[in-house]
Amino acid sequence: MVGTARALRCVVSLLLTLFALPVVAQLGGLSLQDAETSRARAGEAPKIGAIEFGGIERVDQKAVSNQIRLRVGDRLDHAVVSADIGRIFGTGLFDDVRVGLKTDPKKPSEVIVRFQLLERPSIAKITIEGNDEQTDDEVLKVVDLRLNDLYAPAQAQQNANKIKELYVEEGFFLATVNLRIERVSGNQVNVIFAIEERAEIKVRQVEILGNVGVKDDDIKAVMRTKEGSALGFLGKDGNFKREQID
Repeated sequence: MVGTARALRCVVSLLLTLFALPVVAQLGGLSLQDAETSRARAGEAPKIGAIEFGGIERVDQKAVSNQIRLRVGDRLDHAVVSADIGRIFGTGLFDDVRVGLKTDPKKPSEVIVRFQLLERPSIAKITIEGNDEQTDDEVLKVVDLRLNDLYAPAQAQQNANKIKELYVEEGFFLATVNLRIERVSGNQVNVIFAIEERAEIKVRQVEILGNVGVKDDDIKAVMRTKEGSALGFLGKDGNFKREQID
């Protein structure tokens, strides 16, 4: 659903660019309205003289060009352009995709189609904060983000949820994990998982019901869940862990 919404916003961006935002004349730009006027006069859409890509730094340009169906020599087709934008955006490699048109002074009957892309930032650093009960290595075992990977907000939030689950499994049901990023130079971000561990859940008492012929103490002796003692604060005595109940 999120990917669909982002793609729709991207298509809207294209439509605004093509239909409502004429390019300034001194830059040799051509709005789609101009292209439509030329088409009406000539009886056909302008021919595509060249296809350009801007904003690509880390991503392989072939990974982008393989997504488009526009071809040099074809007539400009709005539906094809919109579909191309959707496919490029669907790769998950870009935060924004826009399309512009400009004329070629040497070939006024043709247009140059330019895809202007904004790559997602890459991950420069992953930091764990506030973790006293779990070491950095223990937390990072459940994190599948990697340095230099492109940052994906949904994936990062999934990792925050996995860290929360790690704490729940260890009895920290009240723990919270907040995700934040810090932008750094070179279109990169530092990813920070800020943990507030809070108090562990302790088992004060275990009651056995329905046991006929077997003493409570005999049943408790084979249970993994233990009652906390008066000195339980000195160790893990009486910690509640969900896997011991399941």
